[in-house]
Amino acid sequence: MLASPLSAPTTCQIEFRLIRLNRIRRLAGDYESQPGTLAGLHFVVVAVVMLVHFAALNNRPNML
Repeated sequence: MLASPLSAPTTCQIEFRLIRLNRIRRLAGDYESQPGTLAGLHFVVVAVVMLVHFAALNNRPNML
C-alpha cells in the first residue's frame, strides 16, 4: 500500500536517509583530501579575488 503524502516517515525510512547522508559526507571528505581538489579550489579562489580586484580598478574614475 502506498503511503499518503501527509503520513509520517517510518523509522526504517529515517534510518536509510541518515545512512545515505553519512555516506555522502564521507565520500565528500575523501574527495576533498585529494591534492588535485585542493589545487583546483585554490585556483578558483585566486581567480575570484583577481576578478574582484580588477572590477574595483575598472570602476574608479580616471585620474589623468
